[in-house]
Amino acid sequence: MDKRLAALTTVSLLLAVTTAVNAASAVSASSALRTSAQHYHAYLPLVANNHPSAPPLYRLYADPDDLARLDEDPYGKETIPATFVYERSWDVDIRYRGDVSRLMPKKNWKVFFPGSDLFQGQEELNLNADYPDQTLLRSYVGYDLFARVGVPTPRADYARLYINDEYYGLFSQVEQIDKRFLHRLGIEMHGNLYKPHYGNLGLEENDWWYDQHYPKKTNRQSGHEDLVAFIELINYTPDEQFPEAIAEVLDVNEWLDWYAVNILIGNFEMLEKNYYIYHDFSTDRWIILPWDVDLSLGHNMWGPGWGGLLDEELSWDNPIDSGTWESKKVDGKWNHLIDRMMDMPEFRFFYCRRLKELMADEFSPAEMFPRVDAAFAYIRPWAEADPNRWRPEGFQFSDGPDELKTYITNRIEFLETEMVTFCPDLEVPLVINEFMADNSGTIGDEAGDYDDWIEIYNTSSTLTWDLGGMYLTDNLGEPTRWRIPDDTLIPPGGTLLFWADGEENEGPLHANFALDATGGQIGLFDRDIFGNSVISVLTYTTQATDVSYGRMPDGSDTWQSFIAPTPGWPNQGRPPIISGTIHTPAWPTADDVVTITAVITDEGALTVTLWYRTFAPGAQPPDYQPAPMHQANGSGTNWQLVLPAQPEGTWVEYYIEAEDEVGMATVGRPDWPQENYRYIVGWQRPPLYINELMALNTHTLEDEDGDYDDWIELYNAGTEDIDLGGMHLTDNIGSATQFHIPAGTVIPAGGYLVLWADRDWEGGHLNFKLSGAGEYVGLFDSQAGYYAPIDAVYFPPQTPDVSWGRFPDGDGGWHAMTTPTPGGPNLLEQPQFLEVARTPTWPDAGESVTVTAVITAGSPVVSATLWYDVGNGFQPGSMVEGSGTSWQLVLPPQPEGTLVDYYLEAVDGVGQRTLHPTAAPTVTHRYLVGYAPPTVLINEFLADNESVNQDEAGEYDDWLELYNADAVTVTLEGMYLTDDLSEPTKWQFPAGTTIPPNGYLLVWCDRDTGQGPLHADFKLNRDGEEIGLFADDAHGLVPLDRLVFGPQLEDISYGRLPDGADTWDFIAPPTPGVSNGDVKRGLKARLRPGKPR
Repeated sequence: MDKRLAALTTVSLLLAVTTAVNAASAVSASSALRTSAQHYHAYLPLVANNHPSAPPLYRLYADPDDLARLDEDPYGKETIPATFVYERSWDVDIRYRGDVSRLMPKKNWKVFFPGSDLFQGQEELNLNADYPDQTLLRSYVGYDLFARVGVPTPRADYARLYINDEYYGLFSQVEQIDKRFLHRLGIEMHGNLYKPHYGNLGLEENDWWYDQHYPKKTNRQSGHEDLVAFIELINYTPDEQFPEAIAEVLDVNEWLDWYAVNILIGNFEMLEKNYYIYHDFSTDRWIILPWDVDLSLGHNMWGPGWGGLLDEELSWDNPIDSGTWESKKVDGKWNHLIDRMMDMPEFRFFYCRRLKELMADEFSPAEMFPRVDAAFAYIRPWAEADPNRWRPEGFQFSDGPDELKTYITNRIEFLETEMVTFCPDLEVPLVINEFMADNSGTIGDEAGDYDDWIEIYNTSSTLTWDLGGMYLTDNLGEPTRWRIPDDTLIPPGGTLLFWADGEENEGPLHANFALDATGGQIGLFDRDIFGNSVISVLTYTTQATDVSYGRMPDGSDTWQSFIAPTPGWPNQGRPPIISGTIHTPAWPTADDVVTITAVITDEGALTVTLWYRTFAPGAQPPDYQPAPMHQANGSGTNWQLVLPAQPEGTWVEYYIEAEDEVGMATVGRPDWPQENYRYIVGWQRPPLYINELMALNTHTLEDEDGDYDDWIELYNAGTEDIDLGGMHLTDNIGSATQFHIPAGTVIPAGGYLVLWADRDWEGGHLNFKLSGAGEYVGLFDSQAGYYAPIDAVYFPPQTPDVSWGRFPDGDGGWHAMTTPTPGGPNLLEQPQFLEVARTPTWPDAGESVTVTAVITAGSPVVSATLWYDVGNGFQPGSMVEGSGTSWQLVLPPQPEGTLVDYYLEAVDGVGQRTLHPTAAPTVTHRYLVGYAPPTVLINEFLADNESVNQDEAGEYDDWLELYNADAVTVTLEGMYLTDDLSEPTKWQFPAGTTIPPNGYLLVWCDRDTGQGPLHADFKLNRDGEEIGLFADDAHGLVPLDRLVFGPQLEDISYGRLPDGADTWDFIAPPTPGVSNGDVKRGLKARLRPGKPR
């Protein structure tokens, strides 16, 4: 018997209690954005005054012998099988995690879930014992602080853990930092993720040590050249070049926030481990991520506790520059990046400001103490009952909050003292750069007004600055006149425009004052925490209409008037714009010279350089070489260069750089993942595409052995058959030749080929599997095709049995496809109207009407239009997107008696169009202003009556039931029933037809009108059709109720549960002429799984 099953059998009673990009169209940050700060938001479920009633209770069941094996080799990497139970059960694998903690009495656990059956969106669950922390508060409080400061942070919570039904203790659970984590935070997830293990970002002796000290967590099959280059930049770059060099490759703002929080909480272990570093390929920059913060907030390693490993004393005097050469750990270790960063005055200055801001806000006692108290109250009973937590002599668990509060208070006091001598006295690098006090037609604001404006310039070339909380004023004697909103960012070397119009209601960047064209003052003042000190001030004289006054060059002390103002961009002008880069011929042969052409525009003279390199297939690419480009015909915006012919098979890669006469430069190259323009001499791309894939196939498609394995579909968009023999497929970003496609593997013209990614190697089975967490797949040509890249996809985390495919086939964009089509044309779910409603339903004269629709689609809905007609033809109205999938439009009031017809149209990102009602405009929604019809509803119907009930003639005919939800008798005389919504007058109720209050009326749908007054002249179709109830002619045939239904079951009706509700279900037995009862009568609710129907 499986050990998981054996362990679970003993507790059977217990169980009774969704970035992708591809090589052709990638989503990536522009080069301009590579130097701007990135802001991340993490959700942590525990915040002050918002705790659930108790931490979740997790149960693990494992064979005791297997658990004993873990204890015998606590550092082993092998897992043991177990069953994890929380609301349901999972078959999982478990092992210990951590470093020294594996030796401690209370272990940390790593739980691995199936990739196709995740736990709360995670494949790995980290349960941390936090044994070194007797308060059990430090991890949560630390992660919470990182998240509130804006550092990309894993989610953290608490959990109670039982092992084989014995309470093992209270744990902190921490989200795994992996591709799913990156994707959740909106970070491009296909880059390289490393977890340093005693790696201090110093130079290593050889590659083996890099592997040991920086284990790779993604793209493991490729190398670590990027990490080595990053570390070499840190260690070799001269001081004068270091700030700009590091800012090119590191998110410096995010790193400084990470370091500031670590210093605040005294986390010394961040020097060489307990952090991740991630290389985001799309921006070509690194970010740093926090990890394991239990040894913090006054606790260090080594002390009298538990074998000399644990610190029982509280210390708050870790240096303000911990991790530098000057402030090493007690074991002499230090971090090379920390040391370099703190050596740079501009970074040290910014870091000191962040410390001061955080100590006054996020780390202040006013913010921290309530969070500590709330977390303590949440965990106290479960923590005190923890049989395995550390209990130092003399410590009471109730002392925990005071211990952390003591640390916080003393840490702030200590750091404030350190800052006096540590922090440099520099100026904030923000200046008033340009302004216009008489704007009559230069530039309009969001409202179209030509208002005064002020431009602020960030003179820093390395740091994004947040103006939030600073002040702008037009009176230097009133420095705090207008507070700039929080999170108002200016990137390095960037500008930001504020409207000085006194119209704050028009947007967040509209000040509460206007400028005086006859002369005045402008001031930018610092935040309250910095005493509202002066940052930049200006006194000006009379200004001319539509002429600005600004610094030249930007940020300098020299001012001049600008007849051609430059609001929101550099005063020197805009940088060059490069577009339309092509090479001719597109597919050169060995006899062809190649002409490279680009359109480059600028206001002045340009220097344009083509950077290119050539190399043989499979060779290490050399450095790029420069070659000057020239204007075609000696003038104009077309620039070109002719490259000489190259031997067959030569790879040629290039990009363009243009620099204007004031030194502003632009680099023109494709976005990631292509990053360079390219041609391969003698090679032409075949019309082959990776067209669809499934990385989590649980029941969609079986292979020949009956296995549900991952699969990849290739598509031949050409007009001739293509033999793929010798081509290659790979999921290894560092290897183009992972799987060699066998000779004779042919895709017919316009056809498809499904290959199994199951690591079986043979035939149509590849030697790799796909990752449900998302990864890369590439298709490369054969050796004869110079291993040229044909197609690639970088796909995001996947959903079981939902494929990831192109629409339309071939060169279309990538989408999640709820209807997979392996081996056939791809289908993308068209826009669907899940709900359409209006308020009020029956308006009176003078009332506006709000129409709301819930719309879903396989591709984002880009527009929703409401077409309405009040007697003069249909007019369009653009619906406004609300939260989620909701769209809304308000129709204007109309006079009494106006008949309003309307229908809705939704269009998705690939141009698919859906109407509601589907037969619009033949069938529409409709209301008559001033008419409030009775509440009569189609309540139940039976479209396949074999033996349920008989009509007057003894026949088992179809029927429908109407329900009167009003408290008065309703007359139906003159109203209509139909089974075709485009023909509302198909059958009219005879004179004298009524329904009593809260009563029912049965109408036979048998096309036998001669059998009685309530026999309609249509039948119902058991395969599905429409039913409609319409008002009489005098009230414009307004639809009172309508239904579109699908296939029906013999002698089982379909009705509202309960009567008049919006919920429909199958009803057995049917209830013609009487109440349908409640939801419990529904067939789905009453049939047990596996019971014959």
